[in-house]
Amino acid sequence: MSKTISIFITILILTSCQQAIDLSPVYYKQGNELYDKGKFEEAIQKYSKAIELNPTNQNYFFNRGSAFYALGRFDDSVSDYTKVLEIFPNNHVALKSRGSAFFQIGKTDEAIDDFTTALKLNPFDTEALNNRAYVQVFIKNFALALEDYTEAIKIDSTNSILYYNRGAVLDSLKQFKEAVQSYSFAIDINPNNAQNYVARGLSYLKINRTKNACTDFSCAAQLDSSAVVYLTKFCK
Repeated sequence: MSKTISIFITILILTSCQQAIDLSPVYYKQGNELYDKGKFEEAIQKYSKAIELNPTNQNYFFNRGSAFYALGRFDDSVSDYTKVLEIFPNNHVALKSRGSAFFQIGKTDEAIDDFTTALKLNPFDTEALNNRAYVQVFIKNFALALEDYTEAIKIDSTNSILYYNRGAVLDSLKQFKEAVQSYSFAIDINPNNAQNYVARGLSYLKINRTKNACTDFSCAAQLDSSAVVYLTKFCK
């Protein structure tokens, strides 16, 4: 009798130990490996298994949301990033990511709100500033976009993309001389980008500095042969 009870207790202990093992990190790691290989559907399956086993880990939801985003499944992406924020409301990276997903489904107000909240948590996040500015440009709030790009440049004055984007906004505001200056900063930082020269050249044309524009178009064509079209069109 006592022997039977002893065996039962041993089996019960073994079963309890097996149940205590959390395999979710294994599935999570497998998901990350698949994600890195661009196999997003397979990665989602692994992340989902990890979530089934442990639905309280924000990383599982975040990475699955990123995989959904990569596949263009933006509604699903929003749902997963929202789950992250339920677990950890101050995750400013999740806020930025959800903001981008909101933008992709046309919810510009929600996108701006998320980027704004992310900036309250991390005021020095130039990516959040750049993304919010991009949405402002999309809805033609050029003045607000200019403020964001200018603030981002104060934080990171070596980012040529920020200067290029600010130049594009200045063009939209018909501040062409200021646009030329912004593109010039972009060129100083990255002189091997044909797009910077083309943009500055087009701004030069708008202030009747054709010679300068043609010099820029020539530089652009040397870097990218497709830019020769601007020489053909404006510099006969």
